[in-house]
Amino acid sequence: MIQKQLKLWISMMLMIVILTGCSVLGTSSSEVSNLIDTESTLEESKEQNNFNNNEEEFDVLKDELIRFFRQFFAASEKEILALNAYPIELNEGYWNEYAEFKSHAHTLLRGYMTSELEEKFNKQFLTTNIHFPRFVEINGNVIINYLDVEDVHYEVVEDEEPKYTLLTDVFVKAEVISKDQFDQFYSFSDEKNYYYKINADAEIKDSDKDEIKVKCAYILELENKDLKISLNSLKENGEISIFEKNRRKIMNNDFLQRVPYLEKPEISDEGLIKFFFNQFMNQDKDSYQYYQYAYDTSFEIFEQMLSELDIKDYVMLKKEKYKDQFPKTIIPAKDDITTVSVNKEDIKINVHIDTSKKIRKYIVEIPTKVRLSDYTDSDIIYRYLAVVEDDVEQGAKIKSIQYLFMEPNVPLKEPEANEETEVNENQEEITDDSSKES
Repeated sequence: MIQKQLKLWISMMLMIVILTGCSVLGTSSSEVSNLIDTESTLEESKEQNNFNNNEEEFDVLKDELIRFFRQFFAASEKEILALNAYPIELNEGYWNEYAEFKSHAHTLLRGYMTSELEEKFNKQFLTTNIHFPRFVEINGNVIINYLDVEDVHYEVVEDEEPKYTLLTDVFVKAEVISKDQFDQFYSFSDEKNYYYKINADAEIKDSDKDEIKVKCAYILELENKDLKISLNSLKENGEISIFEKNRRKIMNNDFLQRVPYLEKPEISDEGLIKFFFNQFMNQDKDSYQYYQYAYDTSFEIFEQMLSELDIKDYVMLKKEKYKDQFPKTIIPAKDDITTVSVNKEDIKINVHIDTSKKIRKYIVEIPTKVRLSDYTDSDIIYRYLAVVEDDVEQGAKIKSIQYLFMEPNVPLKEPEANEETEVNENQEEITDDSSKES
């Protein structure tokens, strides 16, 4: 407030100076006007920056949502099995399931329930107002456990203070096993209408598990009083409407999307990939013919060939799978291309969406200069999919490479200034002619 009054006082004094004659101070009226405009712009910019900083610092609702979802996704295997049971027949098993359900539900929602939701849990039936964490199949794996909640994005779609309806995306890491392994440990019960563990004492080895990152979409109905949220409803937000009886089956994953596990390539992986492709892409045509011969002959010859081309140390070879790991299609000398030249520093590497903690996948973009059979040169971009895994003894190694495609490397040409002027002039001429005709 004081700053605004001071600003107003300074502006009035400057206007008086202008009216009484700017020459007294040796300052022109335009300079004084510019001074006022600059002061105003700086003040507005400062206020805007303060607003932005406050918006980032004091998003209390987001902080509350993150705290809640970290508690919500802390469900253990036992809790996931109990909270998703949905028996339909009222028998002795129903009441046992309900008692276990109620106990675990209060644990995950403690401190975040409205009185209305709490009342529903205290009645003797299984409420469906809350869609609890569950097993979900995705990309041939099944999520069996949820780990750290990293971020929450939300949009308020209904605001009847203190009640709100939010569309929420929760970014969370999850533990997965293969679908085949899942079927060995779990089976679906028609009576419980959910899965149960075949052998309650069986444990899944850490070596059989992996970690991925997913985005889970929910619709939340909540109350926000005194900077504290209370939940009334939380439901999966998918594009396909599914009956409650069938929603819990692992194949129903419409509310969940895979997102990259890494934000950027790991430094060691990036160096490994660049060194490999720099060595591999700068070979002559004879070397590529040797590659094809070794590939078709035997694993031993193929391994020897990699050593002679100085690329064996970068890869993880498996005798029974080497042809699938490094197929002949990865050879860059295709069609009438005779030689390829690559600069290691020009290679670009991006994280593939299917990257997990153990299996890191990257899209590799390689700008090259190639010589064709007619002795002309051309600029070509090659794209590959490279998969990197950690060797127990030797660290990160390239497990496989897949050729995707290549295309001419033609930079987009921006119109020059005189070209833009000509276009504008032509447009003006057309406009003038149209005006005359009208």
